[in-house]
Amino acid sequence: KELLQQPRLSRPSPFWTIDPIDGTQGFLRQEHGQYAVCVAYLDADGRPLLSVVSAPRLDQQGLLMYAVRGHGCFSCPMPTEDKPLTIKDLVGFTKLSVDPHNNIMCVSYEESHSNQPLVKHVTASVNLELFKVESQVKYMMVAMGTAIGYLRAPRVGYKEKIWDHAPGLLLVTEAGGFVTDQVGKEITFPMTGKVDDSVTAIVISGNAQIQKAIIDSIAIYNSTL
Repeated sequence: KELLQQPRLSRPSPFWTIDPIDGTQGFLRQEHGQYAVCVAYLDADGRPLLSVVSAPRLDQQGLLMYAVRGHGCFSCPMPTEDKPLTIKDLVGFTKLSVDPHNNIMCVSYEESHSNQPLVKHVTASVNLELFKVESQVKYMMVAMGTAIGYLRAPRVGYKEKIWDHAPGLLLVTEAGGFVTDQVGKEITFPMTGKVDDSVTAIVISGNAQIQKAIIDSIAIYNSTL
């Protein structure tokens, strides 16, 4: 985050974004909460090329997931030994794909983090079951097929940070899912550290029809404001 405050380069270039503890409240809730360590490498246009996300409390042993643009999304249990991973360890990773058939939608654990009227409207109109969980574990659940989607609808005035979404975005898209803004446009991540002001919601799913249904539901909700 400090790097983003340094003087801007004369031209765009690839860069890293790191969130050492994504889901601080989940981390503080100890064994009952979820948190993740999230890293992404982005190209000069702000599109993720590589991402690694680890969730020490997901499943029984914890889960490590990585994705490379154009090469898929993979996961394995967290290592039990305190030693660095090597290239040989990557052989044991499982390639992931989304499950387009369940109806569980992830949302932020803390209700104050979301636009609750919008979330309730979408889940009711699309007939989805809410699952509250912290951090980019929500992206991981979509990528591994345990959730159909994730609706990020922040409270009015909140500016999304790139490190909260860039790593997870690549996990989902490389597992065959979809990540767009509230009108179906691609999301890119500028080096300013914040997502563009035009993005008022982020829609993530493992099913093209569900993705469209959520986007249509958001449009109907916004038309009533």
